[in-house]
Amino acid sequence: MQKSPRTRAFDQFESVAISLYDGGVLSPAVLERVIRGFASIDVEWTRVPKRQAVDGHSLHEIIARTMLSREVPGDSASESFRTVIEHILGAPIPAGAAKPGARKAEGPRQGRRSATKADDVSDIADELVGQLARSARQDKRRRDEKPSKRPSTSAFNPFSTAALPRSHRT
Repeated sequence: MQKSPRTRAFDQFESVAISLYDGGVLSPAVLERVIRGFASIDVEWTRVPKRQAVDGHSLHEIIARTMLSREVPGDSASESFRTVIEHILGAPIPAGAAKPGARKAEGPRQGRRSATKADDVSDIADELVGQLARSARQDKRRRDEKPSKRPSTSAFNPFSTAALPRSHRT
């Protein structure tokens, strides 16, 4: 059975992201560029990841940890992954058909859990936006600062007291 192009694209994205993570070079900036690179391809972002990193983390956990800079429990890692992808792409991810058994069926407390999950997702999204806003403000502050004058030191500087050598009279 051949995989659809959307499935292959997700598998490739998963492979690239996990390889970068295992290699120790996955940073938020690198991850953002990788996601934007795959944005031009029709990727099925709603797929359940198959591979794991060397340390046992799934793709969703890796993306959430990298972009949110904190541990994310397994259940909310998928929601965090979705939020990060939507934020970077600037558009909502179409709700594709989830694989059977990918998520556990929720019982009678579904309403309360859904409200809690919605609050968690909202909190995570707010935190991500706050982090991005803080980093943008820090960059502006650095650019606005005027370069300071060179500090004067009392160390020996041969160029500050340079003079022609004295001529010897014979």
